Amino acid sequence: MAEHKLLINGSWRESSTVRDIRSPYDQSPVGKVHWAERGHVQEALGAADRAFAETRRLSSFERGQILDRISQGIKSRKEELARSITLQAGKPIRDSRTEVDRSALTFEIARDESKRMGGEFIPLDLSAATKGRWGLVRRFPVGVISAITPFNFPLNLVAHKVAPALAAGNTVVLRPSSQVPITSLLLGEIVTDAGWPAGGLNVVPSSYEAAEILLTDDRVKKVTFTGSPAVGWELKQKAFQKKVTLELGGNAAVVVEPDAAPTMPSAGRSRVRSLTPARSASRSSVSLSRKEYTTGSWLILNRKPKSSSAAILSPKTRTSVR
Repeated sequence: MAEHKLLINGSWRESSTVRDIRSPYDQSPVGKVHWAERGHVQEALGAADRAFAETRRLSSFERGQILDRISQGIKSRKEELARSITLQAGKPIRDSRTEVDRSALTFEIARDESKRMGGEFIPLDLSAATKGRWGLVRRFPVGVISAITPFNFPLNLVAHKVAPALAAGNTVVLRPSSQVPITSLLLGEIVTDAGWPAGGLNVVPSSYEAAEILLTDDRVKKVTFTGSPAVGWELKQKAFQKKVTLELGGNAAVVVEPDAAPTMPSAGRSRVRSLTPARSASRSSVSLSRKEYTTGSWLILNRKPKSSSAAILSPKTRTSVR
């Protein structure tokens, strides 16, 4: 069984704590992961802070080249990455392969965007006093970014945070979900092999207590989190005046209309409902009959309208009610 170490400052570090990662399908061990302590997280922040002096000076051409190599590295290790997703998250291998493909595309998009981060040249001659004057707007990377990712998309939701950050020249300290950390560590190998500066990406699976410094340390300039609303809003409070990006999940219901074909409920739900223990925020986790829908169950769905939706399946219509 493979043993995976922490990625800090471009090297692989051991910890005194090693945890078994188990499959949610049958609880069988799928790998061992070294668990970061608070000191390791502090080291990772220091490495990211120092590496920013180098990453911020990389040209768009250099960043684009590295991002392209990362995308190619993901493609070349597709089966290994897909297998890690399936073993840790319980996701069907077909879905895992699709996730790997999407992740490679995410880095390709970031590659292209790294070359489009221009500025603006604005005329300021709005009065006689400013005649002949122009304003120049430039964009700069923010610095060290703390990224905290969930379990349901162990690679692509990590890519959504890491790829844009690297495209802009930032550095990242990644704290992956404790259920699926191996995939993030494999991505760390790919990013390192692609030539991203040492310390520019650090991967530190850890407890919430050890990772709390990722929210409060002054070296962190931005926090990005994907997960539940309750945890997300709490993290935002702890991050205080830092830039914060939250992607918060919800429940999506399937309502089966009485005129739906006999095969519609199972066929529709097989496409919309999560088929795995790794529940997806973009798929339905609740199924309701028309009777349940009209007798008060909508009150449950409508309690938090911003994070809930109901999909109505019928032979004639497939719409979304929010």
